Amino acid sequence: MVHLFGPSPLRNSTTGSWLPYTTFLQKNIHHDDTINEEVCISDAAYMDDCNWITESQHNLEEILHIADEFYDFNSIQVNKEKSKLMIRSPHGPIPDIITLRFGSTSIPIKPATLNESVRILGVWINLNGSRTFVKNQAKDIVIQFTNAIRQKQITDKQLLYL
Repeated sequence: MVHLFGPSPLRNSTTGSWLPYTTFLQKNIHHDDTINEEVCISDAAYMDDCNWITESQHNLEEILHIADEFYDFNSIQVNKEKSKLMIRSPHGPIPDIITLRFGSTSIPIKPATLNESVRILGVWINLNGSRTFVKNQAKDIVIQFTNAIRQKQITDKQLLYL
């Protein structure tokens, strides 16, 4: 689970704006003449991965309180200790540890540094927008692959497939 407060590092690829962003949804998909509805997107979730993006710690804690009630109501167990926190703050240095109220409990979280990459829904991002981590990760995969097949005898078709 990743929590972020401050300006979002996630960019809407369609509009170029930063999340939370506004998009338009057609109210009735069966009729072309229906009115579009403006919707603000400020979170993303997929099965066991949930991401919250807010402007402040207070807003984040309010969202986490509601989420915790939902988890309790639906008998969902969440490992709150695995939470990640990313902060962009123009208000000075960020503390080494932040205590975040997550519903009925408080958890100490070490915020990610500006250069530290965090995985969000399968995508590695960092607050500086650097791609170095992903490039190094791809380079390591290529090196491991070439080392694994270096001594193997394979046909040109097998190599093309790989």
